[in-house]
Amino acid sequence: MSPLFGPILAQLVTMSVFDRTEARHTRSDVNYSEVATYPRVTLDVGWKQGTLRFAYLPAITITPLEADSPSAIVLQSGAVALSNRWQRTTVTAGEWLSYGEVSLRNQGLAPGSGPVVTLPAMSGAASGGSTGNTTTTGNQQQGGPTLGGTNQIAALDKQLKVASSVSTLEVSQAYSAALTVSGQLFYMFFANPGEDQERYPTVQGPGARLAVTYAATARDRLSTYVSSQSGFGNNGNNSWLMYANESWAHDLDKQTVSTLGFGVSMTRNSQPNGLIYYTIFPNFNAGLIHTSRLGRNTLTVGTTLTSAPYIDPVLAQVDPRVTASALIGFNAKRFSAFLTASTAVSIPTEENASGLNALYGTLQLNYRFAKNFAIDGGMRGSWQTFGGQTTIPPSLAFFVGVSVGAQASSIRKR
Repeated sequence: MSPLFGPILAQLVTMSVFDRTEARHTRSDVNYSEVATYPRVTLDVGWKQGTLRFAYLPAITITPLEADSPSAIVLQSGAVALSNRWQRTTVTAGEWLSYGEVSLRNQGLAPGSGPVVTLPAMSGAASGGSTGNTTTTGNQQQGGPTLGGTNQIAALDKQLKVASSVSTLEVSQAYSAALTVSGQLFYMFFANPGEDQERYPTVQGPGARLAVTYAATARDRLSTYVSSQSGFGNNGNNSWLMYANESWAHDLDKQTVSTLGFGVSMTRNSQPNGLIYYTIFPNFNAGLIHTSRLGRNTLTVGTTLTSAPYIDPVLAQVDPRVTASALIGFNAKRFSAFLTASTAVSIPTEENASGLNALYGTLQLNYRFAKNFAIDGGMRGSWQTFGGQTTIPPSLAFFVGVSVGAQASSIRKR
């Protein structure tokens, strides 16, 4: 049966509605309060060999509440993905679109914040439903002749219009229970349709990934990862990178998993003044996560360290970056808590000596009253400098959130 007829003869249709609304107060060089809501609506249509998903994920922030006329910052995001399986082969096509406004200061303290400065909306756009650090996300601010720290400071409290698109096509083949090969083609587009196009130009480009995973033993898994991406900016900057990495995941015991990987990255940058330069440098990744039982409760601790290149979606330049993160999580029947910290540092080169230093952290407590109702609270902190200039001053946000959701399913016979 053609996958085009799957939705017509669907066996299962599921709609999910979820929303998390939080109020937060920020203490920084300026103090202010705001309210943000993050609704999510998904529609899943499933048939014997495939699934079709539609998702709508807006983000709305009202800030500052102390003002006579608070501003509404609205970012509209949506996604569609079609997946079909033939025996051991799975083909998935997806599209992620985002359009609206962002505030650099607010995004730095929003849920899920990390080392993002220039266009924070792109962290969601680039992921497109996937997880993990890849060579495609790089939302960091990168130095260059057309963008300086002073401009970034001026834009800190400004609402910026953004538009982004990520198109993907992925094929995964399971040759056996131990060996899986997957490949992906993608094209990304980032733009600022507002009045700041000179400082935030359009950047777009294609990319490809190839991943091979092999379970050598019951406790050992090997992964080979190769990716390539190009970025073309209408400011005259063009970039290309190649990333290759070999990783080994090993179960030290039933509760502890370690990962270790090494590889090499090659990049090419060209600037409008005619300068073209190449770099070759090693990349690596290391991680350790341990889960233990405390009676009926669970305690998880973990840490990661990575070095990889990213293409800056603002200037279309490659930025080699080292990131580190740590996590402590506790989970009981209805109560959970976690503490996270992450940092990112750009590796300056002779041609581009501007550097990025960033630090983020979150402490969050959660309590689930019912299956579809929970409350949470805690605090987030952020700080970032670029090229010797402070782009996000030391900031601390205290927040309280409420999460609600509902799901309904309908089975249709052929």
